[in-house]
Amino acid sequence: MAYLPVTQRCGHTTKLTIADGPLQAHYLQYHGGKLCESCRKQRVFEIAEKANADVWDRSRALGWVELRGTLKQIIYATSLRMKMVERMIQTAMDMGIPDYVADVYLEEMLANDAAKWWINNRDMNMVGLFEYPLDLS
Repeated sequence: MAYLPVTQRCGHTTKLTIADGPLQAHYLQYHGGKLCESCRKQRVFEIAEKANADVWDRSRALGWVELRGTLKQIIYATSLRMKMVERMIQTAMDMGIPDYVADVYLEEMLANDAAKWWINNRDMNMVGLFEYPLDLS
């Protein structure tokens, strides 16, 4: 096993543990053609932000909390959250639920900053919303 420095496509140098043998040069060339992990994450974030710019801007404009989690979770949950809220508001109107009742539950739900929660509960409907533990303290 060799611990070798590799200059990656982004210009950063990382050290990789690569087995000795005839494929060592191939592995070095392969990893040299890739972005380092931090640059790859930044690139994914930039692409997702451009794709979801409208959703991100609307979330910020509405004053919703920033989600926490992995980068992939945050990107996915940000658009999910917008769709869920729109769907729940429409369902509440269709069911004849008074605005002030739905607002209390939506406000509590929107205080949740865990991206994982939004992903795990993406199929929640208005009935499921009323089962969400409400903390009025």
